[in-house]
Order: sequence, then structure tokens, then C-alpha cells
Amino acid sequence: MYSLNEIVDIKVKSFYGEDGTAHQITLMLESGERVPLIGTYSSGFQEKQEIVKTIKSFLASN
Repeated sequence: MYSLNEIVDIKVKSFYGEDGTAHQITLMLESGERVPLIGTYSSGFQEKQEIVKTIKSFLASN
């Protein structure tokens, strides 16, 4: 379990493989640890960017 105060950034991490590009939302913690929001990669970069924007907005309001 992590505190919201530990989150310093959130990004979409991309993986380029033989089957195409897949993406994963990753929380960046002040300790330097990177924590995936969901354990798998999937398509939909734009959708994930919108999720990142929403989470960043939420974190900025707290």
C-alpha cells in the first residue's frame, strides 16, 4: 500500500515488441520506485494518456 503523498509523477510507459506497441500506466514514487497501475501492458495510448491526466488533476487537488 502506498500513500498519495509518495507519488511524484505518473506516466505511460510504452513497450515496443514484434506484435506492436503496448502501454502501461506507471506511478513514480519519491523513493525512485516505479509501480505499475495495472500489471499488464495493453494497447490504447491515447486512452491511457487521458487516465494519466485525470489522475494528475486529482493529485494536484489534494
